[in-house]
Amino acid sequence: MPKLSRITIYPIKSFDGLEVETSEVPSHGALAEDRRWALAGVDGRVITSESTPAVCSIDARWRQAGRSLAVSASDGEQARFDLPGERAGLEAWMAAALGQECEIEEDAEGGFPYDKDACGPTIISTATLEEVASWLPGMTIDSMRRRFRTNLEIDAPEPFWEDRLVGKTFQVGSIHWVGTNVCQRCVVPARNPDTGEPLSGFQKTVAQRRRETLPDWSPAEQFNHYYRVAINTKPAEGFTPGVVTVGDEVVIHE
Repeated sequence: MPKLSRITIYPIKSFDGLEVETSEVPSHGALAEDRRWALAGVDGRVITSESTPAVCSIDARWRQAGRSLAVSASDGEQARFDLPGERAGLEAWMAAALGQECEIEEDAEGGFPYDKDACGPTIISTATLEEVASWLPGMTIDSMRRRFRTNLEIDAPEPFWEDRLVGKTFQVGSIHWVGTNVCQRCVVPARNPDTGEPLSGFQKTVAQRRRETLPDWSPAEQFNHYYRVAINTKPAEGFTPGVVTVGDEVVIHE
């Protein structure tokens, strides 16, 4: 039976994640502290690596989830900030690094998910990451992790095992989610996670090989195109908050 092998939260949307051994799952169904913060421009729009590739050039390393953050820019400028107390200092540093005015917004209740209708954690298997990495010359599994930026990684026995979760209630530890869809990817995975430079042919290769290798258990009706990897989730009916921990079993409820 597959088990949870890695948990990653992303305290600031589009910035580097933090690997943890255990995570609380509050009533909104996402991992605690995941995408709690977001960088926004003067127009109020969230700044992401999709809209602003320069975000990739900022190295952000968390000492504590959503609290203590060390940052460094491509020019070598470094600093450390604690949130929320030093929010103004982080805003000023980010503005200088990105060359545009910005502010740090917070949503402690639900965060800033990419899909508000599927606000639970994203899920992928290690086998999937290894398989997709093998399609691209020189690609490493660690780089692939940083490109797809999923929350929960499982040690399933075969690539794309997680496609089985779509339309099903499943359990990780004591937490029950529903797999909603196979995630439609944007341009971000095609960009170098350190520089933002695009990798030529990434999207085309992934889509072509995904089509050629689509497993029998994958929900074919969802593939109006094949640039889809990982699973989006939402809380199951009657959701109860709890905790997930590396090593928890992943059980599908038919």
